[in-house]
Amino acid sequence: MKMFVAAAFGCLMLMSSCQLFKSKKLPVIDAPVIAENGDTIYPGYAQFNLLNQDSIIISEKLVKGKVSVADFFFCSCPSICPRMKTQMLRIYEKYKQNESVKLLSFSIDPQRDSVQRLKIYSQKLGVPDSRTWHFLTGNKELVYQMAERLMIYASPDEDAPGGYAHNGKFVLIDGKGKIRGYYEGTDEKSVTQLLADMDVLLQE
Repeated sequence: MKMFVAAAFGCLMLMSSCQLFKSKKLPVIDAPVIAENGDTIYPGYAQFNLLNQDSIIISEKLVKGKVSVADFFFCSCPSICPRMKTQMLRIYEKYKQNESVKLLSFSIDPQRDSVQRLKIYSQKLGVPDSRTWHFLTGNKELVYQMAERLMIYASPDEDAPGGYAHNGKFVLIDGKGKIRGYYEGTDEKSVTQLLADMDVLLQE
């Protein structure tokens, strides 16, 4: 699965670069990918119902017609998650008053990351409520299905710090649920580019 996601992500990045060269608009990354089990995966949001840090049920309907950024993390992550959240805070601070922007952080450790734990985590980050930034927990299979649809690698791994392995990508998604770009969530320059691309997308 890890090799599949890496290969698929590489192809999508190449396609994204070619499309961006041809047009000033952000590319749409929507080419279907064949998984190892033979299933066809269409990049973008899958249907979901998960709880956020305020115990509100959140579905894909929340981001319909909105520009959204998604990432995957877990509260006890000792490696890349703190750096990812520092960069996501930059996005939050810029757009927290913009009703057209939503941020979704999916916990890949929903068994431990309860609603209460997510609330404490979000408040420590300086996010008082879930109007803009939703920290999500719930059915584990659903979360991992979402990661697969968004071409993000995430998996339990006893050898990884904290017991889970995942990449630190931020995924930019338009109001139709289409992926418009990937960015390294631990890299300040990459997130600066994400902020610029969000402004472009908000004008479409």
